Amino acid sequence: MSIHSALLSLFESIESHSPSCYFLIRMGNVQVQIESVAFRGYGVARVKGKVVFIPYTVTGDQAWVEVFEEKKNYSMGRLIQMIQPSALRVDPPCPFFGRCGGCTWQHIDYLFQCKLKKEILEGILSRLGGLKETPSIRVIPSPRSFGYRIRTQLKAKGKSLGYFEERSHRIVDVQECPIVPPLINQIISFIRKRLFPFSRMEEVEINVSPDENKGVLIFHSLSLGRRTEKVFEELLQNPALFKGIVIAKKEKRIRFGDPTRKKGSQVSNLLRKFFPDQSGAESNFNSDRSSILRGEEG
Repeated sequence: MSIHSALLSLFESIESHSPSCYFLIRMGNVQVQIESVAFRGYGVARVKGKVVFIPYTVTGDQAWVEVFEEKKNYSMGRLIQMIQPSALRVDPPCPFFGRCGGCTWQHIDYLFQCKLKKEILEGILSRLGGLKETPSIRVIPSPRSFGYRIRTQLKAKGKSLGYFEERSHRIVDVQECPIVPPLINQIISFIRKRLFPFSRMEEVEINVSPDENKGVLIFHSLSLGRRTEKVFEELLQNPALFKGIVIAKKEKRIRFGDPTRKKGSQVSNLLRKFFPDQSGAESNFNSDRSSILRGEEG
């Protein structure tokens, strides 16, 4: 038999197998049908009887996936190409969805999300909680499926401010996030212009009060410099936007809660007092809405 004939016979043999076998041989990819959705919004499929969790898929999707991680009882897959999208799939409004690891549900119809989360909770109570009969669970859909989250934690490094990629410590640089209210996006824009780059911090936490419509900033692992002090001065001069600032480092915190600012460099003096060598801090708080900062050793 010639080499050409042998190769032709081999390819004909491969083509006679199911598509999943064909791609397992060629690319390591498999064609799957998503059967259900598990915790974190991961689609569930089976390859040779073994469960495969695939982020960014939903019940009814048909897709090519790459199985990139094998565990004893399950595998992890990565969506490579959609063959036939499910009717339950929607277009996610966030341009960073699929890269940013903060959200894993945006591609799923919201009402179907509610149904899935109810089923997932019932399964947890039954399997992990050991309940023979799960209590009746009623899901009340939120009138706002976006703009509802009043707290966010942004990772910072170099010139990037955003969220970690899915299953990674690489930062996805984001300008705004659709699941937080407009006030948080306004604060993100504000601090981007004044704290850029972010080499002096690891994380920026933003909390907002819906009642007061003001925010509290928490800066984690911050090494202080003159420019940073000026930024704090500016932040505290904006009472319409910020309620207070917290600096957190090595389990020590210094808090500036609703200070009534006076002339002079109040913040600079406080920072030098509590961070003389930038190696530690006192835990401080202001409990009476005055310009006096009280503290106790942490």
